[in-house]
Amino acid sequence: MALKHVLLAITCYIFVGLCLGYPPFMNYIPNSRRVPDPCFTRTRTGQTRYVQALGHYGDFSRRNPFGQDFWRTRGNWTILCRLDSDKDGLYNGYELGDRYCVWKPRDPRTWRYLRVPYGHPGVAETFNNRTKRYEVEPQLLMDVCSRNFPFIS
Repeated sequence: MALKHVLLAITCYIFVGLCLGYPPFMNYIPNSRRVPDPCFTRTRTGQTRYVQALGHYGDFSRRNPFGQDFWRTRGNWTILCRLDSDKDGLYNGYELGDRYCVWKPRDPRTWRYLRVPYGHPGVAETFNNRTKRYEVEPQLLMDVCSRNFPFIS
């Protein structure tokens, strides 16, 4: 009976660790909890769904281009900000609302420079003049959006 409880405790510990493993990284990325899901079409009420894991596709098994650059730069925002991870012509800082790349994680004085995020830094998006927002490029739509990004509602 005691072995059963020990195994249950170990299993719970592992799953809690997996679920809570990525949120600390979000503290090193500006507006990390406000990035709109690139695969979610907004409703008439303006409802937006936010991405939970910026550096991963929905199944958490693979990193998207932003996640790969985050890993290579070891989360250094000064370097990561000027990179264009998804090669859509907009640098990561611009897509995440830090146009001047001045944001610092523990410096509230730099938070005033943040703007609303324009898009997802790991998914190539283009501006659609009809809808007035950034959307996933059509040739990537099925590949990217079929992965079901984890989201925060």
